[in-house]
Amino acid sequence: MTTLRSLLKQPRFTVIAALTLAMGVGAVTVIFSVVNGVLLKPLPYPDADRLVNVWSHAPKLGYDQFPLSPDLYFAYERDNQVFESMALFQKQRANLTGDASPEVVVSMVTTRSYFRTLGAPIVQGREYSEKEDSPEGSRVVVLSHRAWANRFNKEAAAIGKVIRLDGEPTEIIGVASAALDSTGSPDFFLPLRMSRATPVQGAFGYNAIARLKPGVRAADASTHLIPIVRKFMQTVNSATYRAFLTDGDYKPLVGLMKEDLVGELERPLWILLGTVAMLLLVACANVANLFLVRAEGKQREIGIRAALGAGRASLIRHVMAEAFVLAAIGAGLGVLIAAVGLPVLLRAAPPSIPRLDQVVLDWRVLLFAAGVAIVSAFAFGLGPALRYTRSTALASVGHTSRGGMEDAGRRRARNILVVGQTALALVLLVGSGLLARSFARLTSTSLGFDARDVMTFRVSLPATDYKDAAAIRSFQDTLITRLREIPGVESAGAASVLPIANGAPGTAHEFEGRPLASNQLPPMVHYKTIGRGYFETMRIPVAKGRDFEPTDFKEDVYSVIANQALADLYWPGQDPIGKRVRGSSDGATQAPPWFAVVGVVGNERQDGLREPIRPLFYYTPRKTGPVPAPTVYDYVVRGPGLVSRQDAMRQAVWSIDRGLPVALLRPMREIVDESIVEFTFTMLTLTIAAGVSLLLGAIGLYGVLSYAVTLRTREIGVRLALGASPSRLMRSVVSNGVVLAGIGLVLGLAGAAGLTRFLGTLLFETEPLDLPTFAATTVALFVIAVLASYLPARRAASVSPLESMRAD
Repeated sequence: MTTLRSLLKQPRFTVIAALTLAMGVGAVTVIFSVVNGVLLKPLPYPDADRLVNVWSHAPKLGYDQFPLSPDLYFAYERDNQVFESMALFQKQRANLTGDASPEVVVSMVTTRSYFRTLGAPIVQGREYSEKEDSPEGSRVVVLSHRAWANRFNKEAAAIGKVIRLDGEPTEIIGVASAALDSTGSPDFFLPLRMSRATPVQGAFGYNAIARLKPGVRAADASTHLIPIVRKFMQTVNSATYRAFLTDGDYKPLVGLMKEDLVGELERPLWILLGTVAMLLLVACANVANLFLVRAEGKQREIGIRAALGAGRASLIRHVMAEAFVLAAIGAGLGVLIAAVGLPVLLRAAPPSIPRLDQVVLDWRVLLFAAGVAIVSAFAFGLGPALRYTRSTALASVGHTSRGGMEDAGRRRARNILVVGQTALALVLLVGSGLLARSFARLTSTSLGFDARDVMTFRVSLPATDYKDAAAIRSFQDTLITRLREIPGVESAGAASVLPIANGAPGTAHEFEGRPLASNQLPPMVHYKTIGRGYFETMRIPVAKGRDFEPTDFKEDVYSVIANQALADLYWPGQDPIGKRVRGSSDGATQAPPWFAVVGVVGNERQDGLREPIRPLFYYTPRKTGPVPAPTVYDYVVRGPGLVSRQDAMRQAVWSIDRGLPVALLRPMREIVDESIVEFTFTMLTLTIAAGVSLLLGAIGLYGVLSYAVTLRTREIGVRLALGASPSRLMRSVVSNGVVLAGIGLVLGLAGAAGLTRFLGTLLFETEPLDLPTFAATTVALFVIAVLASYLPARRAASVSPLESMRAD
């Protein structure tokens, strides 16, 4: 209580110090909350450290990690000795229809072992039976716990009800555990219904999970599966498939589920935590400087306590008690800042960050904040406590000259703190500058299309109603025509995958005039299927030849369009128009048809701004050829102000088929922005931390110089009275600040050169030692240091000699 009263006697000091600490503690608590929720908390399953994902790996084809094929999965499930259980699944979207408006929902087809493998049992009803998970099985569904609560109010009577998914009646048989609810998780689980005797071959679009047996490591499991792959290769009949496995040096890849879930986010999150830790150090340095000044003011009180018999340990406890009380106040305010700031941060955070639902201010975070407060108290309180309780310091009480000359050691301690603040601020500024430079280059990268004034939406056609390519083409052509009739629409088109948001699939292609050796794998080329008007709507230029014409959409016309990257790769220096390609024949009794290249278009970025442009073919929807007609298309509509025409777009779809839901209706510009939202989020967070650190560093330098001027008031007055010019005194004070800043800048440059290499994976077309960034941030911080020095210097020059003589 005595300590608190002592702090309250100097409210300005207490408020400034507590708020400075609160900024540092609040920032580090917010980011630790995210790190704790995303990285540190275990997955919500029993023995979650034994849960793994099973991937594919074909390094010689450039595929580092990709999904599994069902035939390989069933081979693993049958022959492995390292997994307690395995499950295969694929996330999909389904059309939910009924009494209300049609709706697109997230669903997942899984083997019946899915819930058992995760250790997440059904909480109501039952899971699928073995019969239901077979091709002859009836249509059944397990609800997610979230869907059960939101759609059926947790009614037990939901079990047994029939809903319509993709146009087919489907019986609800169970409710899954709430542990399976997370951001982006499915609302409906359906049986995979795939034959184990004749599974789909070579379809690498399925995910697999497994539970390791006790004591088995993920790396050991990968090694164990290799002989199973070799045995499996001997059973493959398709020459192309076998060539893919052998030429690609195919290997299984087993990784811990949690590590795969976090993915590339781990490094950015730790970088952000390290960044705000630096900010906390800057805040502690500021408070330490305030404490040094305050301790000098209380040195006489400390000396009296020592004279009355207080030992050094008692004096240190007295000073540290103030530090701990101040740290507790700062931590309390910091937690309040975190409580307000965390929801704001989560709203700004990209939805692609996994496990955001786990980010809360729980007991772990509060314990962390308490630990930060304790460490901070030692950081800013221990130095003054040790310095001003030494016998030499106590002996000097009362011997300070009337001129206000201070002890050189005390001045050195404060200067060291300012140098440290400046160095840390420069490290943060350089880091944020590198990310800002990367962001500028990233956003100025050519997309290959014009995203302005384009709205997009997705329509999924149920296979039960649209059974062939002709029906798909008819629906697509009619919808594009009706979209173009909407007032304000300039053009409309369709594509199986949108650029930027989704990577295009790939398949084997044979090029005419390029014979393949026996068992040689044909080139794997990416492709997408488009409807009429796609290039016009996206403003992708036709470089050679022509766009698709109405006749190209007939089943017996075999036309294809290549992007410029593909033309440059496969026909360098040649005219690609008229060149022919086809799907892999793979020993088929009837050779597949040849497709003639009728046009070459510009390169659109398909896999995001940070990824290289891939060679790409464009096909029309068809039954024959290397690319079967997809049933899911994204429609693109161009025109100014189309955000207000969303209802008209829905009505255009429903005028053809009332049972079709319209999903993901949004501007194309929003999709482009979302593709870099994680990068933007990291950059903004680091920039804010750097800005606050810069502010605290400037305040620290200003405070030290102002205090030095206060101590030298009498000396400055005497010098002015003896004829010294005010401008010379100003230069003296400014030069003192410049020297401190210069030393800090040199140390900061060295620190930045060592630490920015950790940003390498986050940067885009920017080197970690980018000289313009280092130079610009150094100059900016130097200018701010000069400005922070100018105000104390002006104050020194305005000292009145007469008033300074009366000061003592």
